[in-house]
Amino acid sequence: MDGKTLTCDSDISIIGEQIDSRLTFTDHVRGLARSAARKLACVRRIAPLLDAKVCCTLYHSQVRSVIEYCPLVWSCCPPSYLGLLDKVQKRAQRLVSFKRPVEDRQLHFQPLQHRRDILALCVLYTSNTSLLMSLRPEPRAAPLHSNTTL
Repeated sequence: MDGKTLTCDSDISIIGEQIDSRLTFTDHVRGLARSAARKLACVRRIAPLLDAKVCCTLYHSQVRSVIEYCPLVWSCCPPSYLGLLDKVQKRAQRLVSFKRPVEDRQLHFQPLQHRRDILALCVLYTSNTSLLMSLRPEPRAAPLHSNTTL
C-alpha cells in the first residue's frame, strides 16, 4: 500500500479482545483467567478484614466482570480453556463460603456457561425482535371523517 509492504500479524488486540489468525481465542481466555486469578488473589489478601457479603460483591464487581467481558466473541473456544475460568469462580466461591457461618455455607454462584448461554439467548431475542419489528407494516392512519350516519 503506497509502496509499503504490510505485514500480517498472527494475532491482534481490538477493544481488549485478543483475536488470533485461527480464531481459537485460547490465548485470550488464558489471559482472562490469569487476570481474574490475580484480581481474586488481591481479594483473598484482604478477605480477613471483610465479611462474606463484601467478598462476594468484590468478586462480582472486580473478578467476574473481567471473566464476562464480551463472551459472545470468545465463547467458541475449547471447553478445556473455558474450564480455566470456572476454576477461578470455584476459588471465589470457596473463599466466600468459608467466610459464612457453618450452617449457611451452601453458596451457589451461577455457572459461567449458564450465564454465557443466557446472554447469547438475550442477544438472539433482541436481534430477532428488532428484525421482526422492522417487517411489521405501518399502522394505517385514522380516517378524517366518520362514515356513520345518525
